[in-house]
Amino acid sequence: MKKGVKNKTICKQTIQNIMPTFYNIFLFVYNIMGSTTKAGIKWSMKYKKSINCNRPKGFSQKQYCKYGRTKKRRMRNKNFK
Repeated sequence: MKKGVKNKTICKQTIQNIMPTFYNIFLFVYNIMGSTTKAGIKWSMKYKKSINCNRPKGFSQKQYCKYGRTKKRRMRNKNFK
């Protein structure tokens, strides 16, 4: 047998054995990071109501006041007419 063929089968087997552990570690880290970042979590209604659009704090709140609330107001007005 050639040396290259034997090494390829050994490498393939070790990769198949190692991959599930790396995948599990990746999922674990992804779940931790995803649950702690603000980008992955939707804002609660309580938080949205607490935003003062006269003095929004930060870029996200400014964008919410500029676009998010106006859409909701338009929808309410259309429903009442």
